[in-house]
Amino acid sequence: MQNRGSKPDGRRMNASSSRGYAPDHPAAHWLRFISFTASRTLTDAEAISPQVVDTIMQDYTVLLPLVRWLNGSLGFPPATSR
Repeated sequence: MQNRGSKPDGRRMNASSSRGYAPDHPAAHWLRFISFTASRTLTDAEAISPQVVDTIMQDYTVLLPLVRWLNGSLGFPPATSR
């Protein structure tokens, strides 16, 4: 995601690891986040381009594995239709 202009936002983090996880857990840094948000700024040219939908879909495709992992981790079943 960072390669596409999106960066983790550390402003909304817990002071310590989530309850039930050791402070030295391999994912301790990520377990401190309160939420996950991804964004990317479009240039003016991208925003008014006829391909803007394709551009947004490409970005969403990059995020889809993260969305599926988070949903699965929270117990949400995979979508059967859209």
